[in-house]
Amino acid sequence: KRSRALATEVFEYLTAAHSVRVVSHVLQTLAGPNGDVAIDKKAWLTVGKIDSDLRSYQSTLTVGGRDLTRGIVVNDTAFTSYRVTSVHGMGEGTRYSRPPGRFYVLDGQVFVLFDVMCRDLANSKFTSRPVSILLLRDGEDQVTEITVTDLGADSIRWAAKPMMARKLRFRDAYSTFHAWIGPLGYMVRLEQDGRGLRVEREPSPA
Repeated sequence: KRSRALATEVFEYLTAAHSVRVVSHVLQTLAGPNGDVAIDKKAWLTVGKIDSDLRSYQSTLTVGGRDLTRGIVVNDTAFTSYRVTSVHGMGEGTRYSRPPGRFYVLDGQVFVLFDVMCRDLANSKFTSRPVSILLLRDGEDQVTEITVTDLGADSIRWAAKPMMARKLRFRDAYSTFHAWIGPLGYMVRLEQDGRGLRVEREPSPA
């Protein structure tokens, strides 16, 4: 089968005095019954500069002229996940107990969120470990754990050159992802088993 590009994601990390802000913009085209459907999604994540602790997250998905905004407000012992649609301008939120330790958020089409996890995990040594995740879903959001396994060094080609990367496996009961972390500590490739999905980072022009 020939692969084809489905989307592009442009992102940047903005460092302030006490926090790091990650900004993402995803443009995607999906085939629909009446032709191609354009999807535009913007996301903003803020974490602590020293501890990488999640402080806030928000994304806005635009499809067919309608917006869906998702977000997370984080407190010391709990957090609130909310959603607002442009159809009626009203929203709803659900409050959750905060998992112990550091936790991450995963949101559809925003693959830089895997990069955020990889940058943290690149600084630690482990064989296999659980990671707390908030999954933003079409239905009810879910707080869960996924298992991350260090598969060791793997030789890959990236940016038309050979590279030794650290390969990680992210797995839960429903899906498995493999991520490759380059020598500088960021994710250069992500693949989902059984779905044919492959995300490839392009080198920075700088």
